[in-house]
Amino acid sequence: NLALIYLAQGKLSGRRTRTSLSSGIGRSVPYGRGRRTHVLLAQIHFQAGDYTQAQLELEAALPKLNDIERSTELSDLGMILASRGDLAEARKWLEASVAVREQADASAPGLGRILANLALVCFRQGDLARARSLHQKDIRHMETAGEFMSRWHWQNTVRC
Repeated sequence: NLALIYLAQGKLSGRRTRTSLSSGIGRSVPYGRGRRTHVLLAQIHFQAGDYTQAQLELEAALPKLNDIERSTELSDLGMILASRGDLAEARKWLEASVAVREQADASAPGLGRILANLALVCFRQGDLARARSLHQKDIRHMETAGEFMSRWHWQNTVRC
């Protein structure tokens, strides 16, 4: 994704650049921002450390998403809240994400990552028994679903 590459290269740093990118994308998409646009902007804002704007973009995308997409973005919202230190609220979003994913299609890739996110939040809350059981479940799921945790994911969730 070009925008994420630019962000990694430091070409999208600064609030002014992100704001102009946001408004420019909004004008270029017919009938307002599409769901993928909100998700992309949320990723950019998150990487830039603007968690409030990332949360707003994801919340705007949620009504437009199918169940699998919604599950992923509920997890991302949970991790944004965890990054901001609100672990109790993060846990609620992550548990909702797991419920939506399991109801939609538990075999679809992504459930392992969501379970790992929830395990991390439980660990940070001191709920070690729940964190352990979730990690055991996420490892089993990742092995059977062929998922893996990227270096980016581990680096960014450890910040929580």
